[in-house]
Amino acid sequence: MILSKSNYTRGILQIVLVILMFTSNHALSQQDNTLESHENSIASIFDDVWLPFMESYRDADIQKFKSIHAKDLARVSIDKNTIQSLSNYVPEMEGVFQKLKGMGRQMDIRFSILSSAVDETKAYQTGYYCFSTRASESDSFQPHGYGFFNVLLIKEDGQWKISTDADKQADISEAEFAESGTIYKLD
Repeated sequence: MILSKSNYTRGILQIVLVILMFTSNHALSQQDNTLESHENSIASIFDDVWLPFMESYRDADIQKFKSIHAKDLARVSIDKNTIQSLSNYVPEMEGVFQKLKGMGRQMDIRFSILSSAVDETKAYQTGYYCFSTRASESDSFQPHGYGFFNVLLIKEDGQWKISTDADKQADISEAEFAESGTIYKLD
């Protein structure tokens, strides 16, 4: 059997199309799995880090606060040009918690997540936070300031932990905060 040039070309095109369809379906399946894995990691990060972070502020619970940080934490205060370890940072925060408790005030912190890069053992997130307090006789929290943060999270003993936490003050409004990203807050 002799194939004409057009039949040969048509045959090659059919083979190429079949290969493209197979690889496209395979690539789409991998993208779906990657997206699902990314979403699962983000949900785990929320459960392991952001929810207990917000609860630790609301309850002034220094042990819960400490539990979300890696043993080798690097805490960077960009505005102050300082880097602290876990052993310096936790006592400082305990002092803040105790001071506000002594004043009869309750703290709140909300987060707006702007970006997330995640793999199986590390994640990098950026966003804004809003620090607020309320007096015991008040029904609402009053914002005291906003900041921009970036964190490197690692898996430590099967749990997500903050390994590097860097932040600085941010000059944004409540409206800008609310519209900037995925909001994490306690009710």
